[in-house]
Amino acid sequence: MEDTRNFVVLSAIAINFALTMTMVVPMLPLYASSLGATTFGVGLLVAATPLCAIFFEIPIGASASHIGLTRLMKWAFLTGAASGILFAVASTPLMLIVPQVVFGLTLGLFFPQLISYYYRISTPADRQAMQGYNTAFQGVGFMAGPFVAGVIGHYQGLQWVFIYYTILSLCGYLLCQQLRPLERTEPTEVGPFYKVAHSSFRQALALIRTEKGLRTSIVFVALMVTLWQGLGNTIFPLYIEDRFAQIAMMVGTLIAVREFGSIIFRVLFGRICRFISLPGVLSISIAMMAIGNLIIPLAHEPLAIAAACLVVGLGSGALAPGINLMALDAVPETQGTLGMAICSTFSRIGLLITAPLLGGMAETYGFGSTFTVTSILCIAIVVLFVFWDKFSWSPS
Repeated sequence: MEDTRNFVVLSAIAINFALTMTMVVPMLPLYASSLGATTFGVGLLVAATPLCAIFFEIPIGASASHIGLTRLMKWAFLTGAASGILFAVASTPLMLIVPQVVFGLTLGLFFPQLISYYYRISTPADRQAMQGYNTAFQGVGFMAGPFVAGVIGHYQGLQWVFIYYTILSLCGYLLCQQLRPLERTEPTEVGPFYKVAHSSFRQALALIRTEKGLRTSIVFVALMVTLWQGLGNTIFPLYIEDRFAQIAMMVGTLIAVREFGSIIFRVLFGRICRFISLPGVLSISIAMMAIGNLIIPLAHEPLAIAAACLVVGLGSGALAPGINLMALDAVPETQGTLGMAICSTFSRIGLLITAPLLGGMAETYGFGSTFTVTSILCIAIVVLFVFWDKFSWSPS
């Protein structure tokens, strides 16, 4: 590790942002439902988040060296605070569309920069462990966020979730002020911002065409989005609402259990990669997430659902750092942020497609069929990838 101080501050920032993000994501379907939105309407609303990110994430990633990683993360917290205010004052489902779009911009400004920043302050010897720690610290926030939001929603009302989200976002901005400039200076020959932004999509397409590791990362991003964000953060809260009382507390607790399992594998990610190659780790992770989602509609008690959530969490734990590392290793270091922005953009496109699709499936065929069909389809895709790619299971 090249910069211990920045690592500590960056880890605090990662926890803060993950905490605030996951206060919003699982509670939004419940909040929209309380304002009168249908299940399909909730799916469309969730899909509004990627719309902004799809158009801005790749230009932002290509221009990160020109703007600065720290400055972009500061902007992310400020736009997050703005979206929190707009969420809190909403009184109809339609009023949630604008803050959802702003929230999408917030995600686009933050995550590619955070992951690239961790990569920059690591050394080749500790990059696997660093990405594991990065996503593990995010996992702490992912675990705490839904639980905190569930408690707030249960005792104070869902609107207060977004008020606290605004306050914590401003705290994250103050944390970004503590980051020191990176020792490795950014390249100065990137040109004016508008030129870089204009050519960024061509740069992205060129990387996708030439880098197999980046293409593989995109495949796993699509599967992760379907199982984690599509099923886990859009359909799952509505499924629990349909099954149990004390909804907010139940949703928060079950997602916290899922994220606890995720943290375990993220901390162990560096060690796991000593025995299994990255494509192997990713394939096993998707299979575990799909199996856990298959079990959820079959479980009849909260404890059994919690066990299924734990399996989903264990699978997602190795998936996130694995995708990050595969994408970052596939591109030149100076284009690391662009590589992460490409993966993140495909995750937005995936969510834009899967959220309303799964919402429509749940309304037409029921929640159980949605979990079952989606999980089986993802397992089938992974099996095809294993036979098609013929990768080595041994680490290189």
